[in-house]
Amino acid sequence: MLLKGLGFSQGLVDEVKETVEDYTVNRSLSVKRVKEKYSSFYKVVITVTVKNDSGEAKQVKVIEVIPKEFAESASHISGEGFEVIVDDPVLEWTIELEPGEEAEIVYFLKDDLTAEEAGELLESAVLSKFAVPPVLVKPDTEIAAESFSGAVVGLFVLGAGLEWLGWIVLAVIVVAAALLAFNYLRGREREGSGLGASIPRTGSGGFFGRLGFGKREEKPQGPKWQYRG
Repeated sequence: MLLKGLGFSQGLVDEVKETVEDYTVNRSLSVKRVKEKYSSFYKVVITVTVKNDSGEAKQVKVIEVIPKEFAESASHISGEGFEVIVDDPVLEWTIELEPGEEAEIVYFLKDDLTAEEAGELLESAVLSKFAVPPVLVKPDTEIAAESFSGAVVGLFVLGAGLEWLGWIVLAVIVVAAALLAFNYLRGREREGSGLGASIPRTGSGGFFGRLGFGKREEKPQGPKWQYRG
């Protein structure tokens, strides 16, 4: 995915590409059952692992751009040690790693889910909705909240989730709406001039079709991410 789509400058994109070369990064999802005395509930957990592949101790910032399919806002997420860049949500951690050391960043939904709700989230393949991998930058790099405006992130995530088919469908809808409006206005003009022209109608049969996704497990993403400007 294009990091520039998140509002990153070319310089920041280049920094991300350079920084990630020293690390192995993975993201995975799991569902944990929590038992109480008379009941139980489920927690959906995201784990990001970052391993220092360099030969020296390093400090790095890890940024997660979280899709709304997982959490509507940062207030719906629990975890330790993160700062909220944008409530949309975009979160940031700063970690220190010795050579060869691996750290885990864990965050999860605050809501207690039923088995059915947890199953639905897994079936939705929510990991695929993340627009970009975990973003790694230098510890002294400041990421402005303006880089993650709600409109930009929302549109970018939408495009990532729908992929090219989604963009084509959206384009067709926009064009179809414009044509309908144009034809409607022409029809109104003709009616006013006594021509009695009818407004063309378009059918809806099979336009979208059915997108079927097979059942699959949420597998870890990784090991090496390829960032593109």
